[in-house]
Amino acid sequence: MVTDLLDKRISFCSRVHVAGCPVDCTDLEALTNRLCGAIFRHERCDVLGVNAAFVVDACRDKNYRNILRSAECVPADGFWVAVAARVLGFKGVGHVGIERLVYRLLERIAPAGRTVYLLGARAEVVREAAAAVQVLYPGIRVVGVQNGYFQPADEEAIFSEIEAKSPDLILVGMTSPRKEYWISQYGRRLRAGVVIGVGGLFDVLAGRVPAAPEWMKTHGLEWLFRFAHDPRRLWRRYVQGNGKFIWLVFREWARGRMRRSAIH
Repeated sequence: MVTDLLDKRISFCSRVHVAGCPVDCTDLEALTNRLCGAIFRHERCDVLGVNAAFVVDACRDKNYRNILRSAECVPADGFWVAVAARVLGFKGVGHVGIERLVYRLLERIAPAGRTVYLLGARAEVVREAAAAVQVLYPGIRVVGVQNGYFQPADEEAIFSEIEAKSPDLILVGMTSPRKEYWISQYGRRLRAGVVIGVGGLFDVLAGRVPAAPEWMKTHGLEWLFRFAHDPRRLWRRYVQGNGKFIWLVFREWARGRMRRSAIH
């Protein structure tokens, strides 16, 4: 398997735009293969998964939209982003899911003894997440952890530490848009390594937050599971944000219908 991956160059997939937000035409298996190939060839690649909130933020923030557009990989992290792409007539946009992608990637690179660095969350959470990774994926070596509560003055030192340890995989567990800006400014300066923005995954790995059942992830109901466990924090994001997302997708769909009608 490793030899096969080494023999294949990364094939950059095509990219579409959902309400102005970039999304890659790829699926979980294809992207896992691509990132494994990058790791075994010591290439650099950054991955920013796109969900409905990202589409809304990209629509109203040009700088944020440009960060997503300049990323090597922008798979559909959200189920409904993949659905929206199909509604708009785009083919090949599968629901990847960043959590599933990370688990699949760790599983694939663990037998080769590859290295991982965890950046983000509270100090105790990131340490517990690192311990869980090493238990769940024997062979993985966690070469460093750093909590996400650091000052801007510390960023260069943190980058230098990561660069010196040269991990194969860097997981950035900070909130948006902070993690996207950090990856854009620092992750892309690394000479090698796959950098993935993972949001709140460390809390799940550490057992602090329950993971949604697989059937809910498969059917696009993970947001409902999260909302049920933390409604006070998430109601604005899911009620207002999802409404805005639906409006943006509907508006783009309607414009497309009008353009096609004008042509005919």
